[in-house]
Amino acid sequence: MENLISTTYFVIGMKSGESAAVLQNKLADIEGVISVKIDSAKSHVQITSKEIFDIAILENAIVNTGY
Repeated sequence: MENLISTTYFVIGMKSGESAAVLQNKLADIEGVISVKIDSAKSHVQITSKEIFDIAILENAIVNTGY
């Protein structure tokens, strides 16, 4: 069984299901991401991966969505 890393981030600006879906798709496209779960009511994004990501990679993906 592999060791997976699950990290939750707080993202400001998710106000609708549509914006959360855009963000989820953008983050899921990052190489190494296994799953992305978004709770837009709490502005939480949970990313599960096999390795720890450089926060700059995640920030870049988020900034490019407009959040």
